[in-house]
Amino acid sequence: GSLVEVEAEGQTRIALAATDAGWASTAPSVAHVGLGAIQQVDRVRTWIPQQGWMEQEGPFEARSILHWQ
Repeated sequence: GSLVEVEAEGQTRIALAATDAGWASTAPSVAHVGLGAIQQVDRVRTWIPQQGWMEQEGPFEARSILHWQ
């Protein structure tokens, strides 16, 4: 899986995006990061195995979907 760090309002929240949906299966790697009432995200960093850190600078609207390539 991948590690996701979301920075917003001076806080960093961390989530794990796993691709294992069950025994002998895979699923899209998705991470949900609960932000509560936060409306804007400043930065998102993701650790992807064999690729290292990827980063997207905001601001982004909270409740957005970001895609990594």
